[in-house]
Amino acid sequence: MISKDEAREKVKKFRNNLSDRDAELMSARIAELVIGMEEFQKAETVYIYKSINNEVDTDKIITTALSAGKTVALPRVSSGNMNFYRIASIEDLFFGYMGILEPSDNPYNLVNTDNGIAIVPGLAFDTMCSRVGYGGGYYDRFLEKHPDLITMGVAYNVQVFEDIETDENDVPLDMVITDKGVHYRPVTL
Repeated sequence: MISKDEAREKVKKFRNNLSDRDAELMSARIAELVIGMEEFQKAETVYIYKSINNEVDTDKIITTALSAGKTVALPRVSSGNMNFYRIASIEDLFFGYMGILEPSDNPYNLVNTDNGIAIVPGLAFDTMCSRVGYGGGYYDRFLEKHPDLITMGVAYNVQVFEDIETDENDVPLDMVITDKGVHYRPVTL
């Protein structure tokens, strides 16, 4: 088992050394897999984030969802809370918390439904679909409140470890989509 700190360190090092071309090619493959999934195609609402710092590029997924007429909602952090707001275009985003592109906090655009999918960022994942984020717990708290969402992590294959350290606050995902394929969380009976 790899510790959260060790996994975070390895992934940060990998992403810092990743060429723009490799990131572009792997991101395109991941977007293609996500867009082709039945869960994505059937979803009325897509919770997603705007990628930064050599994360898997989410722009293609966002623009495809918008073109398909789906409700597309991105996170905004304020006063220690994360809420999702509907956007009509990537141009609706501006620099907010920690330099991350966020939607405005227009209350009319607030999205709060369990009918859809959540595409979740993470620094590291494992083959059981456990997730290690950036340490703030925002997504774990959000997913706790929305247990009926279909949850997907998107990551470069190197971000997926065999077994990663987790604790009781870490919410596992339903699947992790990488440039090499899809890992599904095993069903427990």
